[in-house]
Parts: sequence; C-alpha cells; structure tokens
Amino acid sequence: MPLLGTRAAGSVYGYGRGGGRGPYAIEYMVAAGGGGGGATSGAGGGAGGLQVFSDVDAAPDTPYSVTIGSGGSGGSNAVGGSGSNSSFGPQSSTAGGRGANSSSRNGSPGGSGGGSGSAGGGSAGSGISGQGNSGAQGAGGGKGGGAGYQSPGPGYTYPINSGFYSRGGGYGNNTGFNPQPANSAHGGPGRGAGGTGGAAGSGIVIVSYDGTTQVGTGGSVSTSGGRTLHTFTSSGEFVS
Repeated sequence: MPLLGTRAAGSVYGYGRGGGRGPYAIEYMVAAGGGGGGATSGAGGGAGGLQVFSDVDAAPDTPYSVTIGSGGSGGSNAVGGSGSNSSFGPQSSTAGGRGANSSSRNGSPGGSGGGSGSAGGGSAGSGISGQGNSGAQGAGGGKGGGAGYQSPGPGYTYPINSGFYSRGGGYGNNTGFNPQPANSAHGGPGRGAGGTGGAAGSGIVIVSYDGTTQVGTGGSVSTSGGRTLHTFTSSGEFVS
C-alpha cells in the first residue's frame, strides 16, 4: 500500500476530526544487505544501501510489507556473493556490491560499491547517491563515505537508537574474516590470501513515531528517546 505524502487536515498525532484515528507521522530507516568479500587478492564488499524517510504520514490500519535483504556470502577463492535489497512499502534500498578478487578484479556497483581486487588492475564499484558511496582498491564503500586504499568506507549511526549500520568491508591478510553481525548491513571483508572472504551483514528496517504508546503493530517493539520503535530483523508486515 502507498504511504501518504502529507498529514491530513484536522488530524493531530493520529486522531481525526471525527474522533477516529487519522494519519500519523512515522520515520523509517531501510538498510539492505551488504555485499560479500572476495578472497585471493580479494576486496571488501560494499555496505547495503541505507535510506531514512522522515515525517511521512501513514494511513491508519493499513498493512505495509517489509522485506529484509540477506547479506552476501564470502567468496571461496572467488568474488564475494551478492546481497539482496530491503524495502518498506514502496521504498527500497539496494544491496551492497560484491568485493572483487584476482581473477575478476572489478568491484560490483550497489547501494555502496564493492572494492576492486587488492592486487590492483580493476575498477571499484560505484554507490547510489543517497544510499551509499563508491568502493576503492581492496575495500567497499559505506553509507558514511567512500572507501580508501584497502580502507573501508565508514558506516552510519542512526540517531534514534544509536545503532551503527552500513560500513564497507575492509581488507586483511589472513585475519579478520568472521561474518559481519546480522542486521548490520555491513559489507564483508576481503581476504588477501586464498581461502574464504567475509560474509556481509543482512539488512534491517526500523519504523518509529512520536510517543511511547504503541499505535502500530509488527516487528520487535521498544521505546527510545520518547519514540516508539518497530524493528524488523526479518521480513514481515507493519500495520499502522
């Protein structure tokens, strides 16, 4: 179902002129799965694209589909695996680009771009404006900025819950290839030597609105800073 563009006249914090519930303002963050890291002169994957939509009115008692994208797997002596997109209603964020390796040296584009092969000779993947940034040699881009040489692009701290999301995948030589945390949207780290690169973090969607009284349903419900949060770590449905 589509989201409304503006708050209806006569409605204040969800109550309409006739006493029933009217549209109320929500904010939602949509982060996609990151791209996996490559191995054998491998590069880090790009962070999952992240977007925040603020002061959007939701129609009452309306279901909105939520999709949580998976993180890409680490490549086994190969390029990293592809992540998948996340969405809330009609809005979608794009998965991070895969990290390259010695045999396929170009990083893939994505929400943030995957890194080119750490031994050089390829082109890093580009990011999508408003969602992320470009990769560089050996490392993936992040929501907070582009990657540097074998240095991952920084992530993003979401002010409402102080969570840290969508950092690019870095580069290491035989160390540091543990999977990235679930629902972090981080890119997977690349591996210089043979073996397997790092798996990326899956995506996340957070819906919030003013007040500590729950109005909507769906996800894991909590409160922070005078707002109610609905956090989705797996696909589901938010009912406003």
